[in-house]
Amino acid sequence: MKYFSFATDFTYNRFDMREQNVDFSVGNFNFQNAQFPKVEGYMAAWTFLFMAHYGFLPDSEVPAGRLHPYIGVGPAILFSGLDLGGLGGGNHSAVNVALVTEAGLRFMAFRMSPWTRVPVSLCQSHLLVS
Repeated sequence: MKYFSFATDFTYNRFDMREQNVDFSVGNFNFQNAQFPKVEGYMAAWTFLFMAHYGFLPDSEVPAGRLHPYIGVGPAILFSGLDLGGLGGGNHSAVNVALVTEAGLRFMAFRMSPWTRVPVSLCQSHLLVS
């Protein structure tokens, strides 16, 4: 479609907080050399985005336009885990559903492939095929 499309994306992120010693105060209480133990975790998100976009800078190779600002919204499945072993909390994991929004600018750098006739472009963190 000219103005609408669908995209799916998988993103994986790690969380690693090293052991830290911190001096801080809360009100009249001073904590000297408070120790925060090591904490590790992860988050993986599988998103399904409904995209709206409009093309600018049309030419003979890309009639829909080389420059496409876009916005997307849709559901995501989040897989997450956290190891709170140093805090005495053990390991925790969860699967949740979320609402994701994404906005960006896509530029069609290459002409259409003569074999597939599908325009391919690079964007923020993944490959989009229109």
